[in-house]
Amino acid sequence: MKGYTKGLIYLCVCSIAVGIGLIISGFILGGKKGLAIDLKNRKIVTPSDEFEESEMNLGGFDEVNINLPYASLDIVEGDSYKLEYCVNDKSGLDVEVKDNKLKLNYKTLSYGIHLFDFDNSEGEYFILYVPKGTSLKKADIDVESGSFKLSGIDVEDFKIENESGSIKISDMKSEESSIKAESGAVKIENFETEKLDLVNEFGSVSIDNATTQKTKIKMESGSLKMNGIDMSDAEIKSEFGSVSIILKGSEADYSFKIENEFGSIKLGDKSVGGNGEEKEYEGGSGSKKINIKGESGSIKIDFAD
Repeated sequence: MKGYTKGLIYLCVCSIAVGIGLIISGFILGGKKGLAIDLKNRKIVTPSDEFEESEMNLGGFDEVNINLPYASLDIVEGDSYKLEYCVNDKSGLDVEVKDNKLKLNYKTLSYGIHLFDFDNSEGEYFILYVPKGTSLKKADIDVESGSFKLSGIDVEDFKIENESGSIKISDMKSEESSIKAESGAVKIENFETEKLDLVNEFGSVSIDNATTQKTKIKMESGSLKMNGIDMSDAEIKSEFGSVSIILKGSEADYSFKIENEFGSIKLGDKSVGGNGEEKEYEGGSGSKKINIKGESGSIKIDFAD
């Protein structure tokens, strides 16, 4: 049995050595980093080693529809409608402005199963400039792997989904905002919306100086921190993570319904909910309603006044 184990270990070591040797030989003979299988076209491809930086002027628009599987995206104020980008496969770029609507899609030739290159998005980015003072009617954005940032642009109907990457939003007003993150931090500041629907599966959420009329937040695993928040009607659920909120106004402005299965509840300078394993608190006579349900993590609420 010992001889069999030694033989198996020897075989594994030899296989690893042969694999490393093949990789080194491939690079010496001119092989490229990032071998991948293009599922769509059913072939093996190697993305270019060179990234191409470029920019294009765009016609005016008040709606955007953007889909970026592997790249970061910034939407910021500028002097005109313009797109700057850096990609390793320009043939996968599709940009169109028609009927006041911008469509931006990007797919690399290596879109599929990546072998020996798990960071295909390195260096790839898009920066979309919108003239200062411009408001958008609608923005529907899907970023699968890369960071997203929006600053200084108002959007009536805003939707962002990011599977793997951070989301940063600042100095924005909207009527409806839908924000969904699967794995990455969400940071929002100087924000105003009538309706906010926010979901984060694995990552923290930080919101500073915001006003919302109707708020729905769902956290699966990660902390929620809100500072300087004015919420008229809020429903917050947190499965695994702490909740810390500093509300604008005083305690008299709000009414609360708070449940926590495994964790403390603190309202202002006092602990509430009793001493049992599962804590509940319901109280207050203010017109602004805050409903919070936690499963595992502390809940703490303070007031600015």
